[in-house]
Amino acid sequence: MAGLDFLSTPEELELIGLLRTRFQEEFESRSRDGRDFPAFFGDLALTRVLRECSGDLEKACQWFSQFLLTMVEIRGDELVASLTGKLDAAESAGRRVDVSDLEHYEVFKDHVSFIFTADQFATSGDPVTYLPACDLDKRAIIQSGEWQKYERFVISMGLMRAIELDRLSRKEGRLARALMILDLYGCTLSSLSCGEYDRAYEKTVQHLQKLAVQVTGDIWVLNTPWFGHRIFAVLKRTLPKLGSIFVVSGNGSSEAALVRQVGVAQLAEFETSRRRAPKLIVGELRGERVEQLVRQGSTFEQSVAVKPGQAVTWAFLVAPGGFALPPPDVEFSVAAIWEDFGQEKQVPEQVPDDCPVMAWELGLETGAEDVTEEVVVGAAKISSLDGETSGRFLAPKAGVVVLRWSNGHNILRSKALHFKVALQEADQVPE
Repeated sequence: MAGLDFLSTPEELELIGLLRTRFQEEFESRSRDGRDFPAFFGDLALTRVLRECSGDLEKACQWFSQFLLTMVEIRGDELVASLTGKLDAAESAGRRVDVSDLEHYEVFKDHVSFIFTADQFATSGDPVTYLPACDLDKRAIIQSGEWQKYERFVISMGLMRAIELDRLSRKEGRLARALMILDLYGCTLSSLSCGEYDRAYEKTVQHLQKLAVQVTGDIWVLNTPWFGHRIFAVLKRTLPKLGSIFVVSGNGSSEAALVRQVGVAQLAEFETSRRRAPKLIVGELRGERVEQLVRQGSTFEQSVAVKPGQAVTWAFLVAPGGFALPPPDVEFSVAAIWEDFGQEKQVPEQVPDDCPVMAWELGLETGAEDVTEEVVVGAAKISSLDGETSGRFLAPKAGVVVLRWSNGHNILRSKALHFKVALQEADQVPE
């Protein structure tokens, strides 16, 4: 982002003056009514718009025209006034903006949790946002039937960020942007995938991108699981590529660039703030039996990286339920995803383990939709009456074998599962 945070240049101010002239009636009306909010109608806000449009006045005017229409559609003046008051109250209380300051948070507080602005800013002076994906329950939000309120909640996130950054920018004499940390710890492919939510959310973000631009800087994706490439297409559609996206498999504490910006202590605090992250399960690849609770409406996954000739074995049983209740069951399936799914994308063969990966450079955002799963064991319901179920799969090539126990068909009862998963090396697999 170097070179992008300077204040408006004389040339940009001249273009902004021309934009104001074209929308003179709008600006004068807002000035009379006290609706000329600086975070959206001030010179710094219009500088962001101009830079988003590569300095093209005509494109900037088109964007601004769409912005005005969107403000009317979402009753934006009312929302901005409310959020400005909440920011004033937070600053008076000597605290950062909190997720509870956003519109309709009370409706969704059991389904989403994150740190909107961390106590400690980045060393660059920018605010830090921490988003633990495990604390976003997409299905619960859809099932609430309150999507219009959730859309307003999401839009209020973007507007509040713009208001906060405008104040910070004027204070520091530069265009500030937020550093975002997306934490995928504890996430499964099933928990991240919800078609109805994802489609509706993408439309909401399209609204948001007509309201605030150039507010997000670098994005760090932490604890990236094996299926992490699937999120990059979504990130590309829903986040501006202003800064860089860094993808790491760990919690970020060994990434010097991130530690310099955020600090190890604050990274540790972020981890403790997660509400729904599952406890670490140990022993599943060493053959010990492990007990796991599969909550109502959810899916439990175990993924095993395999090389050609290795075998994955499994054995499990569903624990009996309560007296006078139907025997509990789960839907079990096994799938494989092979490493050669995206060879035509010319992804580099090897990336150093200690080097943060820029997903855009790897081309993963274009290959995400091409990932296909090979069915190893078709989905079938297994109940406590079936006793122990076991199986084995010999991998013909390198990839990941995914075992799933789904309780998605039951929104009332959790199921207790006893399982063990083992990986046999090629020289241990009987011929």
